[in-house]
Amino acid sequence: MIKHRTFGTWLVNYSGTDRISDLRDDFMRDLRNEGLKARQFKTPFDLYHHIHCIACGEALETLHEAAKAYGKPLPDQKELERMSYIRDVHLEYANDPERRNHLLSLL
Repeated sequence: MIKHRTFGTWLVNYSGTDRISDLRDDFMRDLRNEGLKARQFKTPFDLYHHIHCIACGEALETLHEAAKAYGKPLPDQKELERMSYIRDVHLEYANDPERRNHLLSLL
C-alpha cells in the first residue's frame, strides 16, 4: 500500500537500512545540490529518467527494488529506454507539435 503521494516523498521517508536507504541518501543529496523537491518525482520512472545517464548499474538495480517496494515496479530496460526517448522528444519539441508527433510516429 502506497502511503505517500509521490515516489520521491516515499523514498525520502524510507526507513530501512539496506540498498534502498543508500539510494535514498544519494537522492536526498541530489535534491539539496540541484534545488529539487522530492514531490517532483511522482513515479519511479521520474527518478529513473533523472539518473539513468549517470547512475551505475547497481543504483539502477536498487531503483528497480525500490519501485517494487513502493508498489509501482519499473518495466524492463528496453521499455524504459523507449519511455525515456518519448519523454525527451516531448520535452525537446514541446513547442513544435508537428515535429514531435512525427518523431513519435517513428516508434
